[in-house]
Amino acid sequence: LLREAATVLRTNARTEDVVARYGGDEFAIIASGADAEQGYLVGTRLIEALGRLTVSAPDGSPVKIAASMGLAVFPDHATTAKDLFRLADSMMFRAKAEGKGRICLPDAGDVQAGATTTSESSRIVQRALAEDRIVPYFQPIVGVRDRAIIGHEVLLRAVMPERVIAAGELVETAETMGLITRLDLIVIEKAFAKVRERSYAGLLFLNFSPKALIYAEFMNSVRELARRYGIRPTNVVLEITERQTVRNLTLLERFMADLGRDGFGFAIDDFGSGYCS
Repeated sequence: LLREAATVLRTNARTEDVVARYGGDEFAIIASGADAEQGYLVGTRLIEALGRLTVSAPDGSPVKIAASMGLAVFPDHATTAKDLFRLADSMMFRAKAEGKGRICLPDAGDVQAGATTTSESSRIVQRALAEDRIVPYFQPIVGVRDRAIIGHEVLLRAVMPERVIAAGELVETAETMGLITRLDLIVIEKAFAKVRERSYAGLLFLNFSPKALIYAEFMNSVRELARRYGIRPTNVVLEITERQTVRNLTLLERFMADLGRDGFGFAIDDFGSGYCS
């Protein structure tokens, strides 16, 4: 069904458009040079074409699909690729909520809300750093056979007076602000301190942003923190997001070879959950 849908999208999109499967059953299209009206026409044509698609199930019964679509236009709705995508994604969910099989465009309120959210996220990151509110949360990793805890994954949280903020609300903004490596190192140091305090000797899985790969001092900092807190490198597993791995392959190889010699382990985060690179 996904292959057939992809064929429909490629066939009905303009020759200059870029069509991609983003993840799961989500597709994205870059309609170069199109304004809102052209984008709407292209989107409507695609939705109608997908609505005519029928695929046979293994038992021979016909399977039909419906598509929901969100549209954001540069520079009317946003001025960066990330904000454009975020806004189009939000409009796609609105189209689904309003009954599916349709296309939604942002209005002035949506554009303003998107800008406000980005600004608010920046303030949260700055405040969390200034007030030392970044802390590690330890999530147990449990074996499916015997339910034994085999390690803990360290998750970034910002504990603010009003609420606890998860990493998902902070990481992208911190990357944009150039502060993500600082956040990663704060979490790693506090996690190592807690491990020493509790005399924990199990595996510790640490998430880090691929942006850290471009900072030479990141590797040295991880080494130094492990030495300072008496952490055995063989107990530490560094996790990198699968969809980011290929983009930074050369840097990643150097990073893994360097820290791997010290005994650090590596894992691909969320492997098989949608990013098939």
